[in-house]
Formats: sequence, C-alpha cells, structure tokens
Amino acid sequence: QMVLSACSTYFEQLFLEHAEPPVTGPMIVIMRETSFDDLAIIVEFMYKGEINVSQDQLGSLLRTAESLRVKGLAQTSSSGAPRSATAA
Repeated sequence: QMVLSACSTYFEQLFLEHAEPPVTGPMIVIMRETSFDDLAIIVEFMYKGEINVSQDQLGSLLRTAESLRVKGLAQTSSSGAPRSATAA
C-alpha cells in the first residue's frame, strides 16, 4: 500500500477513504477496464522508476497511467496532452 500510495494519487485516495475503520486482512481492488499487462508494467515502473514498452503498448499503458494518476509516468500539461512519453 505504501508504494502504491506514494506513486499514485488514485491509490493514495482509495486507501485513505478505506482507512477508517481499518481494513483487516488483504484489501481487494477490482480494476475494471485495466489490463493485467498494463498494471504489471505500471507496478514495475513504481518499483524501478523506469520501463521499456513497445509502441503498440504505449497508448493503452498511458491511458491506464492517467486513470490511476501515476506520478511521473503520465503527468499531463494544462492542455491535457502527455508531457513526455517514449517507446522502445
């Protein structure tokens, strides 16, 4: 939870909303319309700080990163366009 909260304002808000009363046991979060591959790559980014993705994965990955508000991966400018993104 700490890594997810530190890297994603979506998860930070989710965990804060469910902090009282405290959740006992594991918390299950169902990610609708999120592919396992995108989520696995995002978690890798959260732990390593960098990722390599193919061009065909980039669009889906950035959409998922935007919806999860992942810091440093899909930050948007005031125009709403990604500031920077590179594909392998």
